Amino acid sequence: MASAQDVYETTTAAIVEAIEAGAESWSMPWARDGLAFPINATTQKHYRGGNVLALMAAAITAGWSCGQWATFKQWQSIGTQVRKGERGTGCLFWTVKEDRMT
Repeated sequence: MASAQDVYETTTAAIVEAIEAGAESWSMPWARDGLAFPINATTQKHYRGGNVLALMAAAITAGWSCGQWATFKQWQSIGTQVRKGERGTGCLFWTVKEDRMT
């Protein structure tokens, strides 16, 4: 499992690469036609926050236009196979926990 720092560093590097690739045309790669907003393939919920940037940057790097993302188990649950050799993209799961003082 990737640490939060790994996700930040990977995302930052991908964004810098995307900006540099689009700098000559004054058009950032994530603004191109056909790049879908990241959505979970099983829950149909849109990703939020930094995960949007992480997933869009990963899609640009891989040359994907489809915005569907899911965990390995989620893909299996809908009868889809992950290709041999494919690797995951780091995301962060945020949750708020109530601090209980007793």
